[in-house]
Amino acid sequence: MKDQTHESVKFDYRVWVPTETPNGQSVHVQCEERSGRHKLHAESPDQSEFYFEVLAYEGLMNHTSLVSDQLAFLRENSADGTCSEATRGTLHHLEGTLFDFSGTLQNRWKVRKFIFVDGPNRTYRIVHDPTSLLNAQALQTVQLGIR
Repeated sequence: MKDQTHESVKFDYRVWVPTETPNGQSVHVQCEERSGRHKLHAESPDQSEFYFEVLAYEGLMNHTSLVSDQLAFLRENSADGTCSEATRGTLHHLEGTLFDFSGTLQNRWKVRKFIFVDGPNRTYRIVHDPTSLLNAQALQTVQLGIR
C-alpha cells in the first residue's frame, strides 16, 4: 500500500491519504476551492474502504449553524438516513462538534462521522467512514494550523 501526504499551506492542514487500499482499490483524490473554501475529497470506488474529506472554511464559523445545515442536507437527500445528536468532542487536542450519519445517499448505503473543529484561523469539517480502519489511520494524521 502506497501513501501520500496532502498539504495545503494556504488552508493550514496536512493529512495522509493512501493511493491504494489493502484490497487493491485505487484512491481517487480531488481538491477544489470555491467561495473561499477548500475541499480535499478522497475515496475508494466503493466509498467505504476509504472515504475521507477535509473542508477548510474561510475563517472561524459557528458550529451550530454548520451542523444544522449539514443535518438539513442529509435529511433532504436520504429518506432512510439517521443522524445522531450533535455532541461536543475532540480531534486530537482541539474541541469540536461531532455527529454520526447512516443511510442511503447517491443510491449507496453510507456510514459517516462528521467532525467540525476550529484550528487557529479557520473551522474545518472532516468527514470519514468510521467503519474503516484505513480511515482511522488517516484521521490520526490530520494536522490543522500547520503554518
